[in-house]
Amino acid sequence: MAHEACVHECWAVRMRLASHGEIFARQCLACGGLVGTWLKREAAFAAAGCAPEPWDETLARAWFERGAAAAQAARAAEKKAWWARYRAYLRGPDWARVRAKVIARAKNRCEGCGAAKAHAVHHMTYDHLGAEFLWELVALCEACHARVHGWNQKTDDRCRMSEGAPTSVIRHPSSGQVTR
Repeated sequence: MAHEACVHECWAVRMRLASHGEIFARQCLACGGLVGTWLKREAAFAAAGCAPEPWDETLARAWFERGAAAAQAARAAEKKAWWARYRAYLRGPDWARVRAKVIARAKNRCEGCGAAKAHAVHHMTYDHLGAEFLWELVALCEACHARVHGWNQKTDDRCRMSEGAPTSVIRHPSSGQVTR
């Protein structure tokens, strides 16, 4: 996990046990992070003036957890921003034109089961979001779209390739809406 460089000026040379023996480094006394790079034994003893104290694992763990929390918050913010851009795109005229082309290409039939009317256009990839190739999109009925997403679909026979197949019961996870 990448952390911001330590900006504190209070550190101590510490010794840490590793699988291959002792390793030495400067540990920040404020945040617990590594200051600089690992030191050779002679340099560590010279900098410390005596045998270095053990690495403060509690302080280092707190530093790691702060970094992990910051990284998680950054990922959550990035995900939220992506979803906002995606939802805005789906409400716009560019998506409406692309969606209409995909539905027309499929002749208004589901490209999953070939039987039901297409209701959704599903992205097979988001690599070109906003400038999709038509082959990256597929027209799907509600049942096939739910199946692709793994939405709580309960059925005896999932999406058959013929008309008159048993009706699927689909419960969308966020709305709880049931579709037959």
